[in-house]
Amino acid sequence: MIDIPKEALFLAGKAYLKYKEGSGIKRSPLPDFYIGAQAAVLDLELITRDVTRYRKYFPTVRLICP
Repeated sequence: MIDIPKEALFLAGKAYLKYKEGSGIKRSPLPDFYIGAQAAVLDLELITRDVTRYRKYFPTVRLICP
């Protein structure tokens, strides 16, 4: 298990606020934003089926899309 860096927590919070301010149904849980932010800060690849959201909020993350 890897601790979430403070920079990732800050980035997750900013991305989640942007998400909450947007229009549409609010169905994405905050932990998904922690995952995306941690991948962005630690320069990790992320495997996901939710490509659209991760590309929108974490465009620098390299995604693996099964």
